[in-house]
Amino acid sequence: MSRRAPSGSDARSSTKGSVSSGPRSDGERSRRTIRSPYPPAATGSLDRSPADRWLELEPPWRPFADDVDRWAEVWWTSGARWLAGDRGRVPNRLIAELGGVVDHLRTRGARSLEGDPSEVALRVVTARAHAMRLGPAMGDRSCGGATRILRADDGILGVTLSRPDDLASVPAWLDVDPPEGSASDVSTWELVERVVAARPVDELLERGVLLGLPVARLGETPMPDVGPVRALRTGDAPPRSLDGLVVVNLASLWAGPLAARLLGDLGASVITVESIERPDGARRADAFFRSLHPGGEFVELEFRSPTGRRALADLLATADVVIEGSRPRALRQLGVDAESVLADDRGHADGPRVWLSITGHGRIGVAADRVGFGDDAAVAGGLVGHDGRGPHFVGDAIADPTTGLIAAATVVDLLERGGRWLVDAALARSAAWCAEPSHSGSDVREARFDRSPPRPTGWCMDDTSRHDVSSGRDTDRVLAERAIRSPAVGDGGRHPD
Repeated sequence: MSRRAPSGSDARSSTKGSVSSGPRSDGERSRRTIRSPYPPAATGSLDRSPADRWLELEPPWRPFADDVDRWAEVWWTSGARWLAGDRGRVPNRLIAELGGVVDHLRTRGARSLEGDPSEVALRVVTARAHAMRLGPAMGDRSCGGATRILRADDGILGVTLSRPDDLASVPAWLDVDPPEGSASDVSTWELVERVVAARPVDELLERGVLLGLPVARLGETPMPDVGPVRALRTGDAPPRSLDGLVVVNLASLWAGPLAARLLGDLGASVITVESIERPDGARRADAFFRSLHPGGEFVELEFRSPTGRRALADLLATADVVIEGSRPRALRQLGVDAESVLADDRGHADGPRVWLSITGHGRIGVAADRVGFGDDAAVAGGLVGHDGRGPHFVGDAIADPTTGLIAAATVVDLLERGGRWLVDAALARSAAWCAEPSHSGSDVREARFDRSPPRPTGWCMDDTSRHDVSSGRDTDRVLAERAIRSPAVGDGGRHPD
C-alpha cells in the first residue's frame, strides 16, 4: 500500500525536515549568531546506523472503511468536533487510519479498544482533554494553550512554549531584548507574534532548532511513501506473541505510555521506569495518568548516579520490548545506547526484541536533536485543518495519541514477524501519514444534528481510581526478581524507604 503526497500541495514540503535558511540579506547577516548549546560532536549528529539501512515499514493495518456521513457523525458525537472548535472539515483520513489501527489491535485482543473502531479511535485521541478538562482549540491556539500556529513573513510555523526554558529562550530566538520586568505568557506571545510576522520562516526554524525550541514549519514533513514508521533490523529472534513478554517503558506523557498500555492489553507485563528527579509530567493529571497505567509495576531510579544508571542498564537487558521517548543524545548521556542493548543480552536468555524510540522528528540525521511535542509535530506533518482563515488545530496534541496507536500496532507486527528491531516512530511522520492531502476532508453537515456538539467523554476512565500508581512502589521487588543490585540508599541511587 504505497502512498505519495500529491504534487503541488502548498502545505507539503519535499525537503524532509530541512532547516536550511538559504541566502540572507545584509540586515539578516547583522543579527547575532546563535551558538548551539550542544557540544560540536552532538550538533547535527547522525545516528550511527547509515540511513540506507533503515526500512520504511508497510502498515500492518488497513484503513477502516466507512462512509463520510458516518465519519461526520462520529466526529460530532465523540466530542472531537467540540474539541476542534468551530472551524474546518471532518479529517476523514485521520479517522480512517486510526480506525484501522484500532480494529487491527482489537482483533488481536486489546480489551480497551472494544467497540466501533472509528468512535473508539476518536475517544482515544480526545482522552487527555477530557481528563484535564481542556477547552476547545481556538483556531490557531492549541487546546492546552501552549502551542500556536503563527504566520511568518513567507510561511507558517507551529511554536510550543510550554516549558520555562522555552519562554526564557524567546529573546535569543528572536534576537530581541528581554521584556522589562516580569513578562507574562500573554506578553511573551504578543512579542512572538509581532516579531515572527516580519521574519523568514526558515531562519526562525533554524534558530529555534539550535536553541532546542519545539518549533516546526507547516507541512515540512512529507507524507511517507510506504508507511509512517521506520525500523532497523539488528539481529535474529523467533516470532513471538506478547503474552508473557516484558515491556520496560521509559517514556512519559502520552504516546509512549499509550503504546505500553495497549501492549499490556495484549498480554505483556509492563514496567514503568521513572526518574526520581523528574517523574512523568502526566502525573499532574491524575485521572489521565491512571487511564494510561491501569496495571503493571512502577520503578524509580536516580539516573544521575552511577548505581542508578547501572541498575537501569541491567533492567533494560531483561526486557523483551523497550519503549522510550528521548532523543538519542539524551540517552547516551545516561550511558544507554539502543543498538548496544539490542546486541548484548548480558547473559539473559533473550534480551530486547524490539526497541521502540518515539521522538518528535525521528532519530536519523539532524532531526535526532530536534525537540517536538504533539501540537507542533502535528503542524510539521500538516495534520491541521484549513479554512478561509488559515490553518487551525484539529485536536489536542493530536500527534501524540496518533503515534501511540501506530507504534503499538507496529511492535505487535514486528514481534509476530520475528527478529530484533530498532523502531523509529516520529510524531511528525505519524501526523504526516494521517494528514488530509490538498486541504481535503468533508464538510460537517451540522443541519443533521439538532444540538450542540458534546464534549469528549473520555477513554478507559471508569475504574481508574482503584489501582495504586505510586511512583517507585515496586522498585525493590522488580530489581530483586531479576537479580539486579538495588542502588544503595544514600548514594543518590534511589529514595530511602
